Amino acid sequence: INGMLNDLSLAQQELRKAHDEMEQRVRHRTQELTTVNRELQQEIGERRRVEATLNRREKLLEAVALTARLFLRTFHWRDRMEAVLASLGRTLAPSRILVYCNQEMFDEQAAPSHADLAFEWRADSVIALMDRPEERDIPLARRGLAPMAKALAGGGVVEGWPEGLDEKGRRFLENQGVVSIFAAPIFSEARWWGVLVLHQCDGARVWSEIEKEGLLAVADVLGAAIERSSVNDKIVASREKLRELSFHVQQAREQEKKRIAGEIHDELGSILTKLKMDLVFLAGHVANQEAVAKRVPMMTSLTERAIRTVRQISTSLRPKVLDQLGLLAAIEWQIEDFTDHSGIPCFLEESSQDIVMDEDRRTALFRICQEALTNVARHSGADHVMIALHLESDEVVMAVTDDGCGVDEKLPTRDGSNGIRWMWERVAQFEGKLEIQSVPGEGMTLTARLPRVGGDRVEIS
Repeated sequence: INGMLNDLSLAQQELRKAHDEMEQRVRHRTQELTTVNRELQQEIGERRRVEATLNRREKLLEAVALTARLFLRTFHWRDRMEAVLASLGRTLAPSRILVYCNQEMFDEQAAPSHADLAFEWRADSVIALMDRPEERDIPLARRGLAPMAKALAGGGVVEGWPEGLDEKGRRFLENQGVVSIFAAPIFSEARWWGVLVLHQCDGARVWSEIEKEGLLAVADVLGAAIERSSVNDKIVASREKLRELSFHVQQAREQEKKRIAGEIHDELGSILTKLKMDLVFLAGHVANQEAVAKRVPMMTSLTERAIRTVRQISTSLRPKVLDQLGLLAAIEWQIEDFTDHSGIPCFLEESSQDIVMDEDRRTALFRICQEALTNVARHSGADHVMIALHLESDEVVMAVTDDGCGVDEKLPTRDGSNGIRWMWERVAQFEGKLEIQSVPGEGMTLTARLPRVGGDRVEIS
């Protein structure tokens, strides 16, 4: 029995030892699994953070790309601001996005530290600053924001809670509900134009490097769009001034031609006519003087030739029929002259009516008709020409059609030959249109359209 008890005691000791060893192994394994699990969770968390960062980067890059597309496809950048700010709002989830512009850019007399709130995007739960008049016109110095303005004017950014603000500056931002801020300067034409500002009102926020780089890129693109629009406005204004100058030059030339033609026709023509009459009188009194009598007919012939030349020069400068009888009669005279000189039959669409309009438009259409017929005679090789003149809605329309060799429609544009460019400028002075329809080998139609004179009435009479 004692032997059996000893064996049982030894067995129990072995069993407890085995149990302790098992528990120790389990605890060790559990610790290993816990460590592995913790490392795995950390890795999963890190991967999620990396994925979230990459996702934010991708969305921010998409927002920057959208900003570039929206701004650089048009000169009207203001029309795209709402879409750009909404895209940034969806991507970065701030409480508010603002764009301020410096009044100095528009008014040289304004203080450099004066800014206007131009655009705003906000989350649904955030108060709109655009609804507050005191928030739309901000004297930065008086509001205690001069340190921010100085940093931004120097090309720096402001993030977190701005440092160096006095009581007025802190109170200004607190009244807007700001807890954290990011501000990036906007430069245009090498000048500080304004600032792109993001507000976080629901808690402190640390702006990541990716977010800051993206916002700086947006500010740069916005500055480039503003500069591009400004340059385009200057180009358009310059073109308008050149067009006005061209119009006044054309008017001056036409008036001078009119004056010279009148003086040649009236004064020189009158003198030559009197001279011819005197020669006829002289011929009747020198019949018995053979030498003189032979010279008089020659002098008379030269005088008649001079009279015809004077009339031709006067008419080429400005035909009196244009001022005395109107555009339709002037075109009929031009058709007759064109046919006589070129040998190409030219017809006017049957009409016994004239179109009443102001002198400038009447002159422009007549000169376009002259230039079009000149081009036909020089280049088309046409057998026939047709001219149509009529009213169409609120436009006076003149079409010159020939059956010549035609041209490529892409070639005779406003940037093409001098003749076409000249005609284009003529119609552009009145905000009209010049249209060319042609097929090589099948002729061409040139159509000039001039709108009615302001509020005046253009009628067929």
